[in-house]
Amino acid sequence: MFGLKSYIRAQKHKKAMTFLKLNFVLVVGFAIAYRLADYLLATYPDLAQHWGLGTIKQVDSFYSYLYFSLITQSGVGFGGILPDGNNVITTNSTLIKILSVLQLISVILMLTWTI
Repeated sequence: MFGLKSYIRAQKHKKAMTFLKLNFVLVVGFAIAYRLADYLLATYPDLAQHWGLGTIKQVDSFYSYLYFSLITQSGVGFGGILPDGNNVITTNSTLIKILSVLQLISVILMLTWTI
């Protein structure tokens, strides 16, 4: 009986660790994708306008994209304000919106896969 309890506890711990690792990879991966999306908009504004991907004033720091990705991944919601009082991301990008939807879908898939 004790062996079965230990096995079940170990499996739950293994799933929890898999969940945390996957969550971390997704947060960092989408932060990089957000950064690259805004870099694309800043570098090729004519192409972005032609494809209807939005506009950008400036590419933000990686910290802003990481914070935005973490807020999206956790499902807390977009407050839009960083701790220093600035906006999270200063972009009006359709590409960022598409990536946000993909990230939210990845959260649902990750939860169903690990649970």
